Amino acid sequence: MRRFFIDKRNINGTKAIIEGKEARHAVRVLRLGQGNTIMLFDEDGSVYEGIITDIGKNTVAVDLVTTTYRHDIIQPDIILAAAVLKSDKMDLVVQKCTELGVTKIIPFFSSRTVPQWGSEAAQKKRSHWNNIAVAAVKQSGARTVPLVDMPIPFDAMLQKMSTTDAARFIMWENEKDVTLKHVLHNTARERSIAVVVGPEGGFTEWEISAARQCGFITTGFGPHVLRAETAAIAVLAIIYYVRVL
Repeated sequence: MRRFFIDKRNINGTKAIIEGKEARHAVRVLRLGQGNTIMLFDEDGSVYEGIITDIGKNTVAVDLVTTTYRHDIIQPDIILAAAVLKSDKMDLVVQKCTELGVTKIIPFFSSRTVPQWGSEAAQKKRSHWNNIAVAAVKQSGARTVPLVDMPIPFDAMLQKMSTTDAARFIMWENEKDVTLKHVLHNTARERSIAVVVGPEGGFTEWEISAARQCGFITTGFGPHVLRAETAAIAVLAIIYYVRVL
């Protein structure tokens, strides 16, 4: 069944309106029309099954038949803070981590982060990443569209993450004693998980010390050192396996 993103503000009881590019895609590309059954999902992870009742110029009206709310699904909230990566590697991280159930992504600049943008470029990147997240949810069937924040400095990211009640850990290639398996076992009862993954050049000793002072546990992949984009995807895949499947 075809899936489309809908802003929850466009849902009124059992009536819903798809707007913009989602509506155009449904009508002009997929050639859907009145009577077709479709699936909708909103930014909170609620899912709706409905029937198309009317086609406008840039809108599609839908009568909702069933609704499954986000809170009906028992699944951990996963916050990923990921160092901004160069080229299209960050696109890959956003896409794959969305497919694996991340609920929020906080990009950050660390001392070894290569890309450094001004506010205008950062806003364009954020919009681009959020579009990738929506597309990934449509394709994968993931429940929640993660919010991708504006990129912020490393210390601001630590402060933001430390205000959550989530179990917090930071991936560090020099941590050989505390494994990810051990950390996840000890946080099995936690409702939320917050994980930090660094840049291509890794974290500095100062950054690791600052993270520990903010309550983050350092952990790693044992003897393996992964590329930054691989580490982000791998840690989400492991969390998904341990906490969801």
